[in-house]
Parts: sequence; C-alpha cells; structure tokens
Amino acid sequence: MRKREFKVFSAAEIKKIRIFFCWSRADLADKVGVTPHAVKSWELGIRNPSVPVGYLLQGIEQEMLARIQAAQDDHSKGRAILKR
Repeated sequence: MRKREFKVFSAAEIKKIRIFFCWSRADLADKVGVTPHAVKSWELGIRNPSVPVGYLLQGIEQEMLARIQAAQDDHSKGRAILKR
C-alpha cells in the first residue's frame, strides 16, 4: 500500500480555502469535525491541524483547485468563441 503524502497547511492557506467556499469558521469546523475555535487557532497560526484533519483539508483544497481550473477553462472557451 502506498503512503499518502501529508501537507502542512499554513494559516493563510486554511483561510483561503474557507473564504473561497464562503464558509464561516463554524462551517469549516463542521466539515472537518472540529470546533470553530480550532479553526480560528489554525488561521492565527497558533496551532496546526491534526494529521487526519490535514487529509480532509487536502481533499477540500483539491476540490477548490478543480473548481478554479474549471472556471479558467470556461473563461478560455469563452474567449475562443469571441475570437471567431
């Protein structure tokens, strides 16, 4: 079995993910099974998420990146249509 790599998220990355999805701290906390206070402490750089929560955040980040890529692709397609 292949071991998954674990990413350590910075305070700014965690906040960026939360803001991208328009989630409150309580919303993100609910998604990953922690308290809003824990999310606040991550965003302030006081604590880091545990390994299991880090894996959940990696999945959420991947979803965010996929949505950004899809939006960029749609934008490019729109520009291509306008150039015709």
